[in-house]
Amino acid sequence: MNEWWQRHMVLALVLVAILVAPVAHLGRVATAQEATPAGADLGTPAAAPLATPVPGAQTWHVLVNNVSPDGENWSFNSFYPDHLRVHPGDAIVFTLAPNPNAFHTVMVLKQDMTPLEMYEGFAGGFVRPLDPSQPDRLQSTYFETGLAPPPCGRPDQDPCPVSTAAFLEFGVSSAVLVNPPPGGGQANTSFTVVLDPALPPGPHFFTSLVDGPTMIGWIDVVAPDQPVQSAGELAAAAQRQYEADLVWLASHDRVTNPPEASNPDSTKTWQVAAGGGSPDNPRLSINEFSLASKVVHAGDTVTWTNRSPAAVAHTVSGFASTPDTVPDLSPYQPGCMTSSGELQLPPPGSFPPDIWNTCPGLDAQSFPRAVNNLTEFSQPSAPSGDPYVDGERTSGILLPQEYLDSPIGEGLPFASSYSVTFPNTGTYAYHCAIHPGMEGTVVVVPPAMAG
Repeated sequence: MNEWWQRHMVLALVLVAILVAPVAHLGRVATAQEATPAGADLGTPAAAPLATPVPGAQTWHVLVNNVSPDGENWSFNSFYPDHLRVHPGDAIVFTLAPNPNAFHTVMVLKQDMTPLEMYEGFAGGFVRPLDPSQPDRLQSTYFETGLAPPPCGRPDQDPCPVSTAAFLEFGVSSAVLVNPPPGGGQANTSFTVVLDPALPPGPHFFTSLVDGPTMIGWIDVVAPDQPVQSAGELAAAAQRQYEADLVWLASHDRVTNPPEASNPDSTKTWQVAAGGGSPDNPRLSINEFSLASKVVHAGDTVTWTNRSPAAVAHTVSGFASTPDTVPDLSPYQPGCMTSSGELQLPPPGSFPPDIWNTCPGLDAQSFPRAVNNLTEFSQPSAPSGDPYVDGERTSGILLPQEYLDSPIGEGLPFASSYSVTFPNTGTYAYHCAIHPGMEGTVVVVPPAMAG
């Protein structure tokens, strides 16, 4: 494989997070803007001039991810709309939904290549350890950019051209799309491509490399004399798709009686789902614990199992008496790697959201380059089943068992379930360190009186 592209690719693992936002936002989220002429406002790279713009070319808008109704924590790993017809010379703007936790890329594949073919062409999932005898020493998590971010596509740059150039082994990809933190700061919220006016008719898939081949859409490039949808029709398609997803999520987000098992010592083991969804619809995930609040007796055990679809990762991290005092035990740490192998991390307590795109001081060999490392909290801080007394406790990364059993996930040093025994009464708040708003509480009461 072309080494340049191999280093530039993003390795996929679903890392989804969703903004809890009012239903009043639904209209703006699902509405595509009116198609606008493409041309002077898009700019033309001096080093790689585009073909002569097509008169009457339009700009189309696609939303990446979506928002969740108030009170829910649902994830939409999808594009809205996920299908459009365009002409050569048109531009497409992919805009991240107003979700400070959304984390995706956009890659427009070369004509006729499917996302599955693209993934099979290089790899997928976590980066394998350099030393197979030390599987816990993974070098990075779900993606790593080997070179500088693409010099196009961001709001302050020229659009990235989609063409038939021979050097495009797979297609053209954005850097990481991420919203600014609540208090403001770095962000990268859109990616713009322009179709070469000489591009022949045919299909082009687009995908998010962070999320894998389940988050996809496609573009039908048609001849200039063939009709395409109007901006209103595109908006209506996005609205229908979004409303259908809301209905599906509502039908699957329900509380059921938690399974339990009696132990020989008269204690019980209670099951709690970490996330939810269905393998039949891996684009949509319910990032909630079910039950979020569980009452148990002292001596009982709680087992959390990742029930999310595809490769959505979760953690069970705590514990504290109140949700706002739960320790931050993130399994991920972005940083910048120098040419000598020195890892440069952000200052303690900070987490620049755009560090994956903006490592300072890039040179001709693209160093420092962005990396995303696993922290000690990616692994369990205590063996599963150990009693909890005090201090910090985390399950480490939990992945769906179906993913761990797949060729991509096989051999990874992670589990799908984690158990904690609670010998002492009290209130134990915890959360998922990956998905803000995914919180739970275990309330431990004295054992039942015999007789």
